[in-house]
Amino acid sequence: MIMVVLVLPQLITFYCFLVIGPIFIWLVLFDSVLPMAAGQANLLLSDLSPSVRRVTILARVARAWEFYKDNELMHLDIVFVDEKGTKMYGEIHAAHAEKFRDKLIEGNLCLIKDFFVNSSKNMYKAVEGSFMIKLTPWSKVEVQHDIPAGYPRYAYSLTDFDYLHTMIGRTDMFIDVIGILSGISDLQKVRLPGRAKESDKRNLQITDIDGNIMDVALWGNHAISFQADDLYNLGQKDPIIILFVGTLIKSYLGM
Repeated sequence: MIMVVLVLPQLITFYCFLVIGPIFIWLVLFDSVLPMAAGQANLLLSDLSPSVRRVTILARVARAWEFYKDNELMHLDIVFVDEKGTKMYGEIHAAHAEKFRDKLIEGNLCLIKDFFVNSSKNMYKAVEGSFMIKLTPWSKVEVQHDIPAGYPRYAYSLTDFDYLHTMIGRTDMFIDVIGILSGISDLQKVRLPGRAKESDKRNLQITDIDGNIMDVALWGNHAISFQADDLYNLGQKDPIIILFVGTLIKSYLGM
């Protein structure tokens, strides 16, 4: 048996689609600086690299979450998506998160200036890509209130159920999966090995179009906040299509 596990409850977010019907401050600027002139066009995310400096991008916040370690906020994390649908991960050190938290809200379209582009992380990557955005205390974020029609809102890369077994134990990338919600358990209290306190857990099942079933484990706040009763009732009338982003694949009981 393969289980899709939502780990690090402070880190992961999920989205439900109801379908009716079926830091780190760098003070050195290199010679390869692109001066930002008045009227200069915004760059796409695909144009960014560590050698590109002092540019402006226009991108939407597809996801935003906080990463904690030992109950201490380490950084604010964002997945940006631009007009072409290109995705890129962004990060803000905890010391500067408060400056940007009320602007980098999921769904907001933002004009972003004075940031750095670094090589992406080697582990727990939210999206594919060679580079990531680093915002500093000197970065500027301006929320744009006029969002063009059709501007991408969500950012995910779906993995077919048939390939999930090849990703068991991998920690280089988070996995995104979608399916029909076919099972919801009650909220449980579970004590994990090596943990003194119990954790909240809820088990779900999702099914793909070929009838393959996948177990999904929600932990912590995600297990508590999951609208189990509402979704169960809606599911009695119409199928509920649910998308999970930022998951890890693990085997369960050695199966």
